[in-house]
Amino acid sequence: MLTVFELRPDNTWGYRLNGADMKKIIPAIWDHDLMAVLSQIRTPVVIMPTRDNRDSARGQVDSQKEERVARARGLLGNCKVVWLENISHSATLEHPQNIAASVVTEVSEH
Repeated sequence: MLTVFELRPDNTWGYRLNGADMKKIIPAIWDHDLMAVLSQIRTPVVIMPTRDNRDSARGQVDSQKEERVARARGLLGNCKVVWLENISHSATLEHPQNIAASVVTEVSEH
C-alpha cells in the first residue's frame, strides 16, 4: 500500500514525499468546500479534532478550529465531537493507541 508516511530507521515517522510534492498535494486535499456537503451525510459521524493547550501561540488557531468544528457539527445530522486534548496535528502518528481507544469507545456506543 502506498502511504504518505514512512517509518524511519530511528523508529520515527516522516513524510514519504519530498517537500515539493507535498506542496502540490496538500492544497489539493483542502481545495474543496467540505461544509457544502456535510448536510448530505446521513451516517453517524465522529469528529476527532486536536487541540493543544500547552502552546499559547496556538490559541487563535484552536479558536478558529473550534468554530469550524461547531459549524460542521451543526450541519451533520448525527454527529459527536471528541476533542483530542494536548495533541498536535499528527495525532494518528504521535498517539495511535489513544486514537484507536477513542474510536473503539465511540463505535461501541453506537
